Amino acid sequence: MVKVSKVRCTFNLGRGIILLFAICLCGGRCREFIFGGMDMKRIIHVSLVMLCVAALSLSLASCNGVQPTQEQTEVPDEQVVASDEPATAPDEQVVVPDERATAPEGLSDDIFSSMFSLNGALYTLPFPAAELEADGWNFEEGEGLADRTLGPYSRSLVTLINGRQFVQVFFVNATETELPFNETYIFGVGVMLDDSRYDTVIFPGHITLDLTYEEVFAAHGRRAMTWIECPRCERNHEYISYLSLDEEVLITIDPETNLVEKIWMFAIDMGTPTPAVVAAYEAPMYLDEWKTFILGGDEVFYRLPAPFSVFIENGWNVIGEDSLLFIGPGSEVQTVIRRYDDDNFQGLHVRLRNYDDRPQPLRYTFVVEIASNVSEPRFAPIELLGGMTEHSTEEEIMAEFGTYDYFIERDGIRSYMFGERDASVTFSFDAVTGEFLHIWITHRPEYLLIS
Repeated sequence: MVKVSKVRCTFNLGRGIILLFAICLCGGRCREFIFGGMDMKRIIHVSLVMLCVAALSLSLASCNGVQPTQEQTEVPDEQVVASDEPATAPDEQVVVPDERATAPEGLSDDIFSSMFSLNGALYTLPFPAAELEADGWNFEEGEGLADRTLGPYSRSLVTLINGRQFVQVFFVNATETELPFNETYIFGVGVMLDDSRYDTVIFPGHITLDLTYEEVFAAHGRRAMTWIECPRCERNHEYISYLSLDEEVLITIDPETNLVEKIWMFAIDMGTPTPAVVAAYEAPMYLDEWKTFILGGDEVFYRLPAPFSVFIENGWNVIGEDSLLFIGPGSEVQTVIRRYDDDNFQGLHVRLRNYDDRPQPLRYTFVVEIASNVSEPRFAPIELLGGMTEHSTEEEIMAEFGTYDYFIERDGIRSYMFGERDASVTFSFDAVTGEFLHIWITHRPEYLLIS
């Protein structure tokens, strides 16, 4: 659209008149070329007539108020605006939301409601991908959700577009059949702060991008896990995680602005049936000899391998997108599990293995190795038979466990392993101070028998 002011019109007209008089006063050849055989008197007369006509036209335009069109739009006299951008197509909807967009009626204030608002529409995770398709969302490359397929027991992080709006979602196919994307389910949704994108996503409690760290806690309290991505790095993002048994809201804070930079919401429970090998597990009631691989903590006991679902029931879970992983038969994955406890959170390093004959989400895999690193902040204590914990000394452990099977000293750390590699308990100490550092319990048989 081109916008032209009256000032500019007047200026151009005046310039034309001056040029006309200059021609009149120029040499004879120039006059003869422009006006033919007219004498000077007739040339001046024609020029005056032209001036009167132009002045009258401009006066009529300004008095009658010529309405602006796509080609010409009036603007204040002090402005001269020109734009080469094409006009927006009639059917294209461009939405530039307010920083504090109003949450639609019905959006819960409960951070664990699994609800969010996208372009004013309400969704509750997990939900059929066909709902987003019906609301106009497609792949960023322009393809429809029906144009691509997702393999069995798999997930996919995809950017979807609707007009000039973007959103990231996790598609999950929890079936044994390859499906078009529009027949899968959405288990995660995320947005990030980017000036080139116009996301209108609102989470429970009116959590949106560009809120401050304090505003997040004001909406949902401080019963959340917080940690820094890289404490020793120059630019270290801080994370806030509101975690329940079936859902997580993960918020990233920009360290320079103290503002929300990313928001993710995950529905962790895939709704898949419990495998028989998981259902057959029976939790122990007390600690036993270490070769039974029973460990405890907070009066809760586990016998390795133990279903991860049992840990989830006791408040533990995987943080972030790894919660949506599928593990193939016989496959393993290492990760960190966390739980919120006593106004703080605890962490454990675990190795998970799928003992079922089909791919399974992490919920239905087994913990085959668990480790607590005392040198890390917010570690979770592990207790073994005889009261062996992170407070035990080398002498106490030797007295309780007897002769070790393997010993290694490297990088200032002494480690004692009792048992074999896949069926063992390992303790590590600082070689100089004797301080307790790590404990590993590993029991990863090739198969599990169902009685």
